[in-house]
Amino acid sequence: MVYKPLIIRVGKPKFFIFQACREGLEQSYSHAADDSDARGQLHSDDKPLSEKLHQDSDILLSFATTPGYVAYRKVPHAENQWIGAWFIHALLDVFENKYKDIDVMKMLEEVRRNLIAKADYRPQDGKCQMSEDVSTLTKTFFL
Repeated sequence: MVYKPLIIRVGKPKFFIFQACREGLEQSYSHAADDSDARGQLHSDDKPLSEKLHQDSDILLSFATTPGYVAYRKVPHAENQWIGAWFIHALLDVFENKYKDIDVMKMLEEVRRNLIAKADYRPQDGKCQMSEDVSTLTKTFFL
């Protein structure tokens, strides 16, 4: 695995961002029912953590897209201007504005919402992009 040499940093968060395609398929929009409560909270059981941590704990991987799909870039922002990669643009926009108020996982959730909701990331052909996070974080992670 890529992050095995980081064993000396056990207990410290490690955040990796991947702006890359994960195969060649393109994603399209579809509609589904919302399983969250009125505040948008999904429910889980919070259990206390052991004091001992696994060497792979506290790692957060954030991928521009889900497995099998392309990651888009070069969206026309204004005449002769490009905003670059959708995911990186959405991530920076959220992180710049929210880093003092909410934790990284909540910010990444907002990045995903923005990727499917904001007009900047919706070309006329109906294509879309959904980022994916893989986490072994054991604590709330703030920047």
